[in-house]
Amino acid sequence: MKKLKILLLLSLFGFLSLSTFFASCSDDEDKGADEVTLYSYGPMPIARGAELRFIGDNLDKVSSIVLPPDLQVISTEFTEHTEKSIKLTVPQDAVEGYVNLLAGEVTVTTKTKIGFSEPIDIDGSFTPKIIKPGGVLTIEGDYLNLVGEVIFTDRIAVDSADFMTISRKQITLMVPPQAQTGKIAVSNGADDPIVIYSEDELTVTVPTLTELSPNPIVAGADLRIKGTDLDLVTSIGLGGDVQVTDFTLEEDGTAIGLTVPMNTQDGNVSLNLASRIIVTSAEELVMVVPTVSVTPTTIKNGAVLTVTGEDLGLISEVVFAGGANGTIQEGRTATEMKVIVPDAAISGEVIFNTTAAKTVSGGDLVLMEPSIVNMAPISAKPNVDVVITGMDLDLVSKIRFAGNMEGAIVSQSETEIVVTIPVGSVTGVITLITVNGTEIISSASLEVLQNLPTFTSYGEAKGVPGEILTINGMNLSLVKKIIFPGGIAATAYGEKSDSRIEVYVPEEVPVGVGRLTMLTYEGEEGFFPEIFLGSTEPVVDPDYVFFDFNGSEKGSWWGNAMGSDVSSDAPMADGTPYWSINGYSTPDYGWDGGFFWRNGGNNIKTEGLLVDRDVLKFDINIHEPVLDGELRLNIRGDDYDANAIYKPWEEDPSFVTVGWITATIPLTEFGITDAQLQGLTKDFGAVFISGSAVKVHMDIDNVRFEKR
Repeated sequence: MKKLKILLLLSLFGFLSLSTFFASCSDDEDKGADEVTLYSYGPMPIARGAELRFIGDNLDKVSSIVLPPDLQVISTEFTEHTEKSIKLTVPQDAVEGYVNLLAGEVTVTTKTKIGFSEPIDIDGSFTPKIIKPGGVLTIEGDYLNLVGEVIFTDRIAVDSADFMTISRKQITLMVPPQAQTGKIAVSNGADDPIVIYSEDELTVTVPTLTELSPNPIVAGADLRIKGTDLDLVTSIGLGGDVQVTDFTLEEDGTAIGLTVPMNTQDGNVSLNLASRIIVTSAEELVMVVPTVSVTPTTIKNGAVLTVTGEDLGLISEVVFAGGANGTIQEGRTATEMKVIVPDAAISGEVIFNTTAAKTVSGGDLVLMEPSIVNMAPISAKPNVDVVITGMDLDLVSKIRFAGNMEGAIVSQSETEIVVTIPVGSVTGVITLITVNGTEIISSASLEVLQNLPTFTSYGEAKGVPGEILTINGMNLSLVKKIIFPGGIAATAYGEKSDSRIEVYVPEEVPVGVGRLTMLTYEGEEGFFPEIFLGSTEPVVDPDYVFFDFNGSEKGSWWGNAMGSDVSSDAPMADGTPYWSINGYSTPDYGWDGGFFWRNGGNNIKTEGLLVDRDVLKFDINIHEPVLDGELRLNIRGDDYDANAIYKPWEEDPSFVTVGWITATIPLTEFGITDAQLQGLTKDFGAVFISGSAVKVHMDIDNVRFEKR
């Protein structure tokens, strides 16, 4: 390191010698022939102990030279003294300032100050070699009065203003808490600093951790950590990423006491220091688990389960089979607790989870089920009450009749339920569905008495508002009135016969799948099967829908170009939110103005699809004519980027949909293979592209693949 510093100084000296070897001093034009005249002196800057030279006239008359602060060098100490030149060795205590040449009563003062090249040196020593943060470190060397900061590993600097003492030969300072073991350095503190590193490393003391007790330990109990130099610890890390800053320290730094938080998990104990060094225990701190015993083991949903054992205060939740959490009642102790069995619990193992993320099994529980003893009457018309007697009937949450119709419960107790036979029921068994989803089927059938026509088919795939829906069947002449969902009665009919009814779908009918209610001339009430009501085609398989804008992953989007966003305003295609576009497209938008986009790897289902057979469908409502441009649908995979175009307005510039319709695009229009379709790894998205500014006012919903 000494050689490096000497080379650096020599390089610096050489550079400075070329540029400022001699400093201007006085002007001989103002001097007489016998007067002392100084032309220059140097080199500048100069190292203390180096030779300083003065050049001029009549310098042999100079008796002494005074360097700042007040160091007089007499002529007998000059190393050269002639009429034209004086040389002398710069004293070690010289400082920056003006130099005076004395010749009798004449004093010649330099016009420029003497400057020094001062090599900071810490080769002397630092003590002690091993030190604790907060201890006093002594650094010895030369020109240490020029040090602006001392730097510890890792880049922890102490400014000279914070030194305890500073002199040319010595610095004393307090080792900061953040310091780590490593070399130390001194810097002159300049913007482009000179940094000198020590040859030896300073060893900074870190704590040791020798014992954890007790171990295992109960959450909430007091832990004692033994070791050395524990006063350096700033925080303590426990298992489960738990950090503790509230702890007590013994005066000699050999022990720490703390309360273990309730959410602590098994794991090593970490002592965190201000230096960011972490001291980790060799052994894990193990959290105690409670012991449990439960009674009764055969129990009813909603009943109270009694739990006994030890350390029950550690239990954070009780999970019953079926995944339902029980409610821990207030007033529990370390040895007993009460838990309400949730309605959703089913027979199986009950698990106790602790605050330490551990589990304890309470064994298997048997959840009681209701039973049917009798049902009366056993034959009746819809809207008539049936009385069911039995045991544990208070567990029943609903009753399903044959025909998949749910009856309205009028009254309920442990031994009796009164339920109304719903319209649409047919003869068959009834099913009791309990609060936990268990189904109990009656052994006897209930005969539902009714005189209703027989339905065979609908003449159309859907009921379009304002258009005829055809109902085919037998004995349809019994029907007096048809009521659509929402309680909307049909007011217009076409043909009505024993085998056929043509009914106009009301304009205000709710969009979606619904059932039509029939009223007969005899006062009977029944249902026709469900059918989609609306102008769009029903979704065949929801799994193939990848944009529905209903708040799930099938509603992902970005872009929001041209005033587009999710909307729930009427009219809706299926009664749920949709993507609304109402703004102007410009050539600047392009792909950056995409409406909605979704990652191809994000569960977009393509399994089982064939390009030559299947289609892409979406529901669309075009409010205003589109005068230019196209809706471009894009599919990308690892090796392809394919588009299909939708622009029905190309042939008819006045084209609008007057409500929602379903658009169909064959997959062949994308120009991809079956393998590429299955490799839809990138994304699917939609964008409007136009060559001019054009108003676009349309809504889109239910973008999907569909098998043909």
